[in-house]
Amino acid sequence: MLDVKFSVAIHMLIMISEGPKDLTSEQIGRSVNKNASYIRKILALLKKQNIICSQQGKVGIQLAVPKAELTLWQIYKAIQGTDTLYIWDIHTNANDQCIVGQFIRPTLEDLLAECNKLVREKLEQTSLADVIHRMRNHIEQYNPEIIKNIVIK
Repeated sequence: MLDVKFSVAIHMLIMISEGPKDLTSEQIGRSVNKNASYIRKILALLKKQNIICSQQGKVGIQLAVPKAELTLWQIYKAIQGTDTLYIWDIHTNANDQCIVGQFIRPTLEDLLAECNKLVREKLEQTSLADVIHRMRNHIEQYNPEIIKNIVIK
């Protein structure tokens, strides 16, 4: 199963960017449907990479990078702790006596390396502001009137 920390971090950063300035980890946790402890762990990863800033003992978290400049790739690296994109894996122990088993790994490694490159490029080109814009579009398509009463600015 893939890790959901990346999508949780994006969810959190949208709330931090667009929500009230006095958000707590408990409030974010209710929106993400995770406990506050889990949220604080993600916040610590983001803070360590200077994506957010906050002061211990004080309420409120802010973006340290403008949302138009904060890329999904920066968020991914902060959360995963690596410059390596890891989306999928290839099964091990294929039967070398079978021609498919013998060549499946190198064949898929080449193909998946190309896919990883495309995904990474898309993450590098997409900002948090772009994601917020997409969310607004989804909200407006669902119910144009709701946009007036929602936290997202």
